[in-house]
Amino acid sequence: MRPYALLFLAAWPAWAGAPCAPSREVRDALSNWQENYRAPLSERVAKLNVLAAKYPGAIEVQRARMQTYRWSLPDQWPAVRDAYVKNAETRSDDPMALTLGAEALHRLDTKRAIALLEKARQVAPDYPWAALKLADIYQAGKFADKEKARQAFDNYAQACPDRITGSSEWVMSKVASPATQAAIARALRARLEKETDAKELLAYPMLWGLEFRTRPPQEHPALRRQVARDLDRLSNLNDRPDARWMEMLESAAKQSGAPEEAVNTYRDRLLKEFPSSAQAYRVAYDRWKKENKEPADHKDAESWLAWKKKYLTALKEWAAQFTDAEWLKDSYLSLAVELRQIGEREAVAAAEQTVRRGAERNGPSLWTYANAADLLLREGWAPGKALAWMEKAWALAESEDRRQLEDDTLTDERRKEIADGRGYRGYAALRYLQALRLAGKRAAAASLRAFVEGPSPAKKSGESGYWWGRGRLAALDGRTADALTYYQSALLTREKTPQLFRGVLRDELLDDARAVFLKNGGTESAFALWSKPRDARPQELAEGHWEKPTKALPAFELADLSGKTWKLKQLEGKALLINLWATWCGPCRAELPHFQELHEKTRERTDVQVISFNVDEEMGLVEPYMKENKYTFPALLAYGFVRGLFDGYGIPQNWVVNPQGKWIAAQIGFDASDADWVGSMIQRLEAAKGTR
Repeated sequence: MRPYALLFLAAWPAWAGAPCAPSREVRDALSNWQENYRAPLSERVAKLNVLAAKYPGAIEVQRARMQTYRWSLPDQWPAVRDAYVKNAETRSDDPMALTLGAEALHRLDTKRAIALLEKARQVAPDYPWAALKLADIYQAGKFADKEKARQAFDNYAQACPDRITGSSEWVMSKVASPATQAAIARALRARLEKETDAKELLAYPMLWGLEFRTRPPQEHPALRRQVARDLDRLSNLNDRPDARWMEMLESAAKQSGAPEEAVNTYRDRLLKEFPSSAQAYRVAYDRWKKENKEPADHKDAESWLAWKKKYLTALKEWAAQFTDAEWLKDSYLSLAVELRQIGEREAVAAAEQTVRRGAERNGPSLWTYANAADLLLREGWAPGKALAWMEKAWALAESEDRRQLEDDTLTDERRKEIADGRGYRGYAALRYLQALRLAGKRAAAASLRAFVEGPSPAKKSGESGYWWGRGRLAALDGRTADALTYYQSALLTREKTPQLFRGVLRDELLDDARAVFLKNGGTESAFALWSKPRDARPQELAEGHWEKPTKALPAFELADLSGKTWKLKQLEGKALLINLWATWCGPCRAELPHFQELHEKTRERTDVQVISFNVDEEMGLVEPYMKENKYTFPALLAYGFVRGLFDGYGIPQNWVVNPQGKWIAAQIGFDASDADWVGSMIQRLEAAKGTR
């Protein structure tokens, strides 16, 4: 590996000018490589190495190569990384070599990376990629410096005002001023309105999102008219559209405010002209869900069973038709196993195929092995195979936890948070121990034992899982008294008791504890008493997925879709619930009907307030989505605010703020098993009124 890497790097041409965009030849070559994602990883890496040798001066190709090795071939990455660093050292007058060397060192030796980038800017002050990488480093973490990040991004934007890609868009949303973002939007529109290349025109959705985010809601009607004009132009520019192009036209129709019938013409074309695409599947799925509503009551097992059978039939048809959406095979397999529609032999064969395909295409993956093992472990099938997969998953979990802590950009607070957590090993350990038991193996790996028997976690949210692992290990060792003690601790410290979900109650921890208890002479009545939660912890047991925020909520001043400005200061005196959501987020879409009901129940109250923070990049989709679903809750346009608050985040989230403006609780994810979601939120708002 190393000799080849050094061979093509040695042939690197001298930098000549600011390369804001790759040549059409390079772009097409890289695009063709990206579209060949179904090929084996070894084949894709070989082709990427050929491209890197053919286009040594194309930073986009070099960065794609680095990312592929870093994430898909971690064992080979150090050699590739070192080659880029050595090239930066030997070509200290080349800004591209210096920038790629810094890219390779980021999160390993970031101080050295910064030094290389500063050198690149000395050599070529207008080189955009060094400035962009500096902005990325300074925007968060241990090296955070918002002013340096803003200045560096402004330097990038001055050199490449009309070139915003996925990576630069992320940095822009974190650090760029509204004026800079608005200027970029103007420059990008000016370029795209002259463009005729279909691949370049696929940047329109990014432009629309940027325009809606940088213009006040009062100007959005005019923007929708502009998007309608863009749609008319785009509809006549490409005589060989693909599924991505049609998806863009559909998005434009929605953002322009076109009626549903007009939007449906693009959806119909996706289904007709690109019947195997993932985009066509999305259309089919959305339509099926509208016609086949999920049962409202999770306790109604009969209705849920009927719905699942219909869904299984649909999944089978979709998996056969929408071959680009390969995850449908796994979705079908999981539900078919749950409904006992396939047996062990067929399920094991399908799981093996999934593992082979994943390993071949993407390299070793923790979740490829863990998910396949979990499918078998739930049914007690092929325990030896499940164990072999969990052994691989465990090694990858160890590697990932170690990699996280090796990141030198972590703040002390974040490093402690990761170290105190259970990480990937916390999940893998429980499955690994289960696989050992089912396979009849008693000897746990030394690293597994050391992890399970290590110190208990500092966060209460990890306490139950810790004792559960101790219980499984003690049971494996034959230490019955210890196992029962640990299982009882796991039951008493868990924050939420599993509820019926989609007509099924799954409580692995309780089942584990019961099996050990009964096997050793206990009775069901005694077990019920032994496992009953103690009254001393009712508050903690009711916490569910809620966590205490580690930072204060900054003051905000955000507009909603009507143009009304909301300020945190003006909301003081009220208990506040804030929901974070996006139109594309599946769990958000499931939660929002409950949130609308909560809004309707509290809208007349003066002591509580319910609002939402929308975080859509394509902000033009928000108002049509609200109208389509008849939602009336306040939707504040908070994309930039939330991006600036976190280095990374998940949605949906619910935040509770007390009447003094203090952020006191955060819930991550939608708890679909909560039969009275609205009542639970009202209780939490009531409790917040009494906090300080």
